[in-house]
Amino acid sequence: MKNIIAAVSIGVALLLPVGAASAFPENEFVCAVETMSEQTAVVMVQAHDEAGAVEVAGGGVATRLDGVKEQVKTVLQCIDFPQGRFQDPKLQAFVDAMPR
Repeated sequence: MKNIIAAVSIGVALLLPVGAASAFPENEFVCAVETMSEQTAVVMVQAHDEAGAVEVAGGGVATRLDGVKEQVKTVLQCIDFPQGRFQDPKLQAFVDAMPR
C-alpha cells in the first residue's frame, strides 16, 4: 500500500510542473499604448500571439515615457519582445532602457 501511495505521489509531482508551465504563455510582447491622459506608454505582456497581447495590454496599467504608471486607454501596437523594434526611436530607446 505504501508503494502505491508513493508511486501515485511521484506521478502527481511529475505532472504538476507540466500543468503549471502551460498556464503561462512563453511569448513576450511589448505594447505601445495610449493612456487615459493621452500619453504614450508601454506595457509588457505574455500571450500566445499578437491578438492575445493586444487583449491583455488593453486591460492593464502601462508605464509612460516619463515613468508614471497609468491605465491603458488604447493599444496602438504590440511587437515581439525582445526581437521586435518600434519605428519611433524615442519609444524604442525607452523599451531598451527598461529593466529586465
